[in-house]
Amino acid sequence: MPVLTRDYIEQLQSDAHRVAISNQLSLYITNITSAVRHHPQVDASLVTSRCTKDFMDLVKTSCALAGRDVDLLGKEQNLFSATDVDVRRVIRGVLGHRVSIRRRPEDEALGSLVMSSHQNTLRRTRDAERRTVKDVIDEILLEV
Repeated sequence: MPVLTRDYIEQLQSDAHRVAISNQLSLYITNITSAVRHHPQVDASLVTSRCTKDFMDLVKTSCALAGRDVDLLGKEQNLFSATDVDVRRVIRGVLGHRVSIRRRPEDEALGSLVMSSHQNTLRRTRDAERRTVKDVIDEILLEV
């Protein structure tokens, strides 16, 4: 027996198509992806315009799953309205695997040949304190 039935998936797709993303929320999502793309501590070469579209689609799906019915156009046509809560719910799933923390020169392939054992020990200590992609995304969410 399937975990999700075909009818449920089709209903979810239909609901996701009915989700409205306001101009403000669209701009918010675009600003987030732009901030990630231009952040000095990350390599975000995989954060493309396609990524932004996928981000918006996932926000719509998240909103449909949450089932917040706003009824923007009256009783005849119910629409869901995505919010910044939906954005924060999916951002790590959308951007987390497309972004990596920039490497320092000692992380390069030949770094172990150039650096002494003592320097490698110091590097491992610093790496334990190194920022993560999650830290950078959280920082961007606070700033945008």
